[in-house]
Amino acid sequence: MKNYQLYVFTQKGCAPCEKLAEHLKTLSPEERQEITVVPMRTSEQRTDLAKQFKVMKSPTLVVAYEQMSCCMEAGEDECCEVFEVPVETIEGAKAIIKALPNTLDDYTYVHTE
Repeated sequence: MKNYQLYVFTQKGCAPCEKLAEHLKTLSPEERQEITVVPMRTSEQRTDLAKQFKVMKSPTLVVAYEQMSCCMEAGEDECCEVFEVPVETIEGAKAIIKALPNTLDDYTYVHTE
């Protein structure tokens, strides 16, 4: 299984973001540990991660995994770049809350026994 990251993009003054934040507080510590809450905007500009994942609305949940791309030029050292590839995007607090149990099951080991 790939190592997936669950990012929740939020911003200040967003009522749905606050609703989602309250829901996240009800999750177990293990479940909360699997979710990284990141700002969508700082100083009115989208953060680099929000730009990378093309996040336009908040809240938005993005599931991503790390991928490595390497190249080797003749006579040079191998150069590798690590980047994150989004595999699922869910917009809106209600949709995220509804999908979160299955998303945690699908992309993390938090519920395995």
